[in-house]
Amino acid sequence: MDSVNSYDGFGMRVWKVMFGGDNLFGRLKLYIFLSVYILVSGLTLAQIG
Repeated sequence: MDSVNSYDGFGMRVWKVMFGGDNLFGRLKLYIFLSVYILVSGLTLAQIG
């Protein structure tokens, strides 16, 4: 259980560093990251198919 808890803590620290917690700019970066990721993966799948 301790390893799971420490992993969650590490994940939350990375999340806050990358996306700035719950503030608006952090959410904006998150949405941009997700849309770019979806776009790139969609193009990759289209090229493979």
